[in-house]
Amino acid sequence: MMSNSLSENRAGGLAALFCALSYIFGFGLFLGVLDRSGYDGLSGDLAFALDNQAAMVMAMIILYLAFGVALAVLVIALHRRMASDNDFTLQIATSFGLVWVGLVLASGMTGLVGLQSVARMALEEPQAAATIWSSIGIVQSALGGGIELVGGLWMLLICVAAIRDKLLPAWLNWPGILIAIAGICTFIPGMGDLAAIFGLGQILWFTGLGVHMLRRPAMVLTT
Repeated sequence: MMSNSLSENRAGGLAALFCALSYIFGFGLFLGVLDRSGYDGLSGDLAFALDNQAAMVMAMIILYLAFGVALAVLVIALHRRMASDNDFTLQIATSFGLVWVGLVLASGMTGLVGLQSVARMALEEPQAAATIWSSIGIVQSALGGGIELVGGLWMLLICVAAIRDKLLPAWLNWPGILIAIAGICTFIPGMGDLAAIFGLGQILWFTGLGVHMLRRPAMVLTT
């Protein structure tokens, strides 16, 4: 019998492509559509969020909640595609992948609930609302984007396991390792700007992975 199905690989491939598209959406929205000029200080951060509340809600739904769901599908689909008996490296990779899913979802839910709360508070206590929104931003960043250690470790271990067992093409694995290292290094003080490199690199990696999974579904036989 087959160790995984065509439907699982299609689901994983589509999930990878969605992850790439969500990154493109995020970069396009915050770098090309929304204009932060004139919004200075804590009060400016809150004013920006409230003036663009609909876009912020949409962004958190797509970049965190929908991305988290798609990532969960991809993590499991990759695990089942690559799995072999007692594969310690892959098991650790999948563990980090699922932890990343939880962190991304938690970050999105924190942002959504926090935005609703400060929007109500801002009507009566704007200064307190601005301070709370700043704190929410710190928590949200810590959970889902300020440090890419967990996602980088998942990606690194996936690529290492794939190189060892020749499960994914080299054009995915070796660039993937470099992108993963950039993400891992974001925990080092002063290296936070590498998060942008990690995100841009993952657009390419997720796209390539998605196309590969859709065009070359694994057909591994088990006894």
